[in-house]
Amino acid sequence: MKNAPAPNTDEWPNSKGHPSGTPDKTDEYSFILRPDSHGGVGVFTTHPIKAGITLRLYDESNGYKIHKTVAENSIPGEFIKFCTDEGNGMVTRPADFSRIDLVWFLNHSDNPNAAHNDQYQYTSLRDLSAHEEILIDYEKMK
Repeated sequence: MKNAPAPNTDEWPNSKGHPSGTPDKTDEYSFILRPDSHGGVGVFTTHPIKAGITLRLYDESNGYKIHKTVAENSIPGEFIKFCTDEGNGMVTRPADFSRIDLVWFLNHSDNPNAAHNDQYQYTSLRDLSAHEEILIDYEKMK
């Protein structure tokens, strides 16, 4: 895969900074989709975040579910690219393709800076800088 240049952080608007972001809390303004260094899209922080902080990467209000598992053959066309293979003809897909949450854009790393538990609650594994890409290990949970 051809490596694309790293995102230019000089392009990030920062005249007033993040209106409510602190290293101890994340909210709807803490993350943004940006081009990543591999020519795709990734999830990036907008402010520093301390280790061990819950990462708000999807809408948790009203018990919102971020995914569901369905038969692979029920997914039309290119939508399959947003699914994860569960084996035996089953895939996990976004709960609503017209409302794909940021978690579906997290990229893999063998040296992740975030992880999730079996309830898909994401946590920073170390201190994160502003404009840093959130990376997870697709094969491991914390």
